[in-house]
Amino acid sequence: MAIRVWYARLGAFTNSAAEPLRFPGLAIMLTVLSLNLFGDGLRDVLDVRTVSEAE
Repeated sequence: MAIRVWYARLGAFTNSAAEPLRFPGLAIMLTVLSLNLFGDGLRDVLDVRTVSEAE
């Protein structure tokens, strides 16, 4: 019985603690993804050693 109470408390804490972190986490994820894609595109444009498969 004590384990169920512990899991219930842990579940209530994680649901309430995650709520304020959703927007900042999403913003960080989108920023990192956009910088990664920008860097890949920049490398494709500036690196003359790699040949595109479309050519």
